[in-house]
Amino acid sequence: MPLPSPTSLGLPAKPVAVGSPPPTLSVAPETTNPPAAESSTTASSSTAAARSNTCAMCTSEARYTCPRCSTRTCSLPCSKAHKAAASCSGVRDPAAFVPLKSYTQGTWDGDYAWLESTRRQVAEWGQGLTADEVAAAGRGGAARGGRGGGRGGGAGRAPAKRGRLDGLRWAIGDIGAEVDLLPDGMQRRKTNQSSWNPKTRALYLTVGMVYGDLAPSATHPRVAVLPTSTTLASLVPEGLGADLVFALPYHVPRRRSDTAPAPKTRAFFPPLDGAAPLSTALKGTAFVEFPVVHVFAASAWKSALDSGDLVVMPLLESTKRKAEADDGESKRAKVEAAESSSAPAAPAPPTAATALAGLGDYDSDDEADEAEDEDVATGGGDITLSPRMASALGAALVADFGE
Repeated sequence: MPLPSPTSLGLPAKPVAVGSPPPTLSVAPETTNPPAAESSTTASSSTAAARSNTCAMCTSEARYTCPRCSTRTCSLPCSKAHKAAASCSGVRDPAAFVPLKSYTQGTWDGDYAWLESTRRQVAEWGQGLTADEVAAAGRGGAARGGRGGGRGGGAGRAPAKRGRLDGLRWAIGDIGAEVDLLPDGMQRRKTNQSSWNPKTRALYLTVGMVYGDLAPSATHPRVAVLPTSTTLASLVPEGLGADLVFALPYHVPRRRSDTAPAPKTRAFFPPLDGAAPLSTALKGTAFVEFPVVHVFAASAWKSALDSGDLVVMPLLESTKRKAEADDGESKRAKVEAAESSSAPAAPAPPTAATALAGLGDYDSDDEADEAEDEDVATGGGDITLSPRMASALGAALVADFGE
């Protein structure tokens, strides 16, 4: 079939040079590739088909993916059925490998939450132990260690394999104070640089000083407490004078659930001795992370007490002394109970018969002779008197009542 000419199609004729062959039209071979619009439609339909796969438990369209094993399900009943059939927990494995191209914001959030929960769990280990329990564990380790107590044992010595914070808590408890430690990441924990060295038995405490209107507040990172102890007066800047009152805010430790809570007003422990070593001044007190001592002028302290702006609470009783007192009371109670059980019973009120019996034998000689002739028959319960005894009894009756 001849091809149509441009003129027949209404197109202008192309000029042709003289002697050149007539132009020819080439027809491109047929191709199976669809137009661009059709190819994009086909790609979107294939992606939708990949997303709308079927549920693993039924033939419905899947809508959910198991975080643990990536099994696709369509509903909550199918998800529960999948967990029961495959013994799947449905919790994402935080240690499972995730390719970088598949790592999303949700994956990052899950990893962060898992690491944070692990950190908090590690930080909370050992916080419930008391100083007495740590000391008792040390004594128990010494007993198990054989002769000499072994390394890290011995009474009155902190366990060598305890953590740094447990050793610090034990050392503070050994000087008669108590401390509550916060989880890692808290600002007060970051500020605290207190430390305890079990080898040199050196205790350093971070001490905060709040001067109010007297001077700017200050924090001393490492104040020596053991073996040589610093005084609070030596931490005061020059020029404040000597008539000062050092007070520590009242705090109830977490493990003292039986202690009365602090009042609503500002409460302090009794004033600390500024000239005494810290190892002595802090006895009977409690604080969070490290002590923060408030410094008052003596007149301002007295005025605040009189007006009721602050109250003074008693020092905390040492758990060791309390245990010894309770042990002493229990021992005394046991001794009193033993004494009461071994004591003889109180005598009953004397009767007439017992009173006469206490005087001894008062019978006459004749009655004694007559008693020798008595014949008592105990078989039937009757008493048979001899003729001589019956005659004497009759004479006595006649004398008393007459003939």
